[in-house]
Amino acid sequence: MSTEHGQGPIGHEHEIETEASDVNVRGIVGFGAGLVICTILVCLVLYGVFNLLVNAYTSPPVTQTAMVGTREPQDPSAALARSTFPEPRLQTDYFSDLAKVREQWNQRLNSYGWLDQNAGKVHIPIERAMELTLRRGLPARAAGVAAAAEKPPAKKTLTPKPVLHRATQ
Repeated sequence: MSTEHGQGPIGHEHEIETEASDVNVRGIVGFGAGLVICTILVCLVLYGVFNLLVNAYTSPPVTQTAMVGTREPQDPSAALARSTFPEPRLQTDYFSDLAKVREQWNQRLNSYGWLDQNAGKVHIPIERAMELTLRRGLPARAAGVAAAAEKPPAKKTLTPKPVLHRATQ
């Protein structure tokens, strides 16, 4: 086997070719640009849909504080929501419902009435109840009863009963 300079077992060194490019740069840039354009279009469509929903189903802002419980009259979107959504609907006018509940509570706290007429239980105004509590005082246990209640009951010890054996005959 004769080896000459420039020839080896691998092949000719002058005939090695390399690839011009490993990656298609134009395809990658085109895909990235398409992805950015699609993302922007989706964001614009979602922005428009959300604005449409907010404008259609949101009531006007409250002019007074929520603690007072008053607000401006309902706008037509509340009627639209009532006709669009089936029963049972969730609470549609929170402040009006809260005002009704507070009125019921105030009426109950500031009036006389029966809780259970058969048992003779009544409710009285809160101010009157506080006056009666101050006049009568809070209920308290007697000293002897309190000491007996605090002492734990004595433990009973059980003694085993003797077992009688019969002799078998």
